[in-house]
Amino acid sequence: PLKGEPVAYSCRGVPTIVRQVDDGSGQARTIVQNEDGSHKVFGANTVNSLVGSSDCDARHWLGALRDRELHGLVHELGKRLVDTSQIYQQQRAALEGIAQRGHYAYFGLQQGASERELQAAYRKMAMRMHPDKNGGTDEAKRRFQQMKERYECLKERYRPAAPPRPPPPPQRQTQAEDEDDASGEDCGRGSGGQGGGTGEDEENEEAAAGSSPSSSRRRRRRRQQRQAT
Repeated sequence: PLKGEPVAYSCRGVPTIVRQVDDGSGQARTIVQNEDGSHKVFGANTVNSLVGSSDCDARHWLGALRDRELHGLVHELGKRLVDTSQIYQQQRAALEGIAQRGHYAYFGLQQGASERELQAAYRKMAMRMHPDKNGGTDEAKRRFQQMKERYECLKERYRPAAPPRPPPPPQRQTQAEDEDDASGEDCGRGSGGQGGGTGEDEENEEAAAGSSPSSSRRRRRRRQQRQAT
């Protein structure tokens, strides 16, 4: 049987696609066992060869693969995309940290400097590097602009995060919907309560006369209480 992390199984519960990671080198590959017992391996060399091939060669090679082999290839490509994305994010964060330390050092500050210290260092350097004090040349303007870009990059760190958006207000029912709900409740009570049709007829008569559903219910309850006593 195939050894590694199972990816797919046969109808008998036997792994047909697995992914192996070499403990020594850290290299990973996906292995597919076909119905006839043959094996297909997809690793770094396969991916690199596929990426470097022409469209025609790639289509021809993919067209010769079996369904199970395509499943294994897609799995291997997906895993490598995820791994590459994670590595990219880590490298990007490391480069941003290096650049940030360089910006602070440019203004003569430590990385944990306060916003006030940064502003003071920026004003001091802006006065010294202003193009008017350096001949007004294109080079002086370029250097001054680069200094401002470094400052703006560091300034972003001190800006508060945007507050989360408040949830949308709950939707209120319209007056017509409220009246429909009240009418439905009245019908339920009239059919199952004392008096049955008598209470419903009285309520309909009162509604036709212009009384609100709530006032009709109150009057009907008072009549029922008097009848009970």
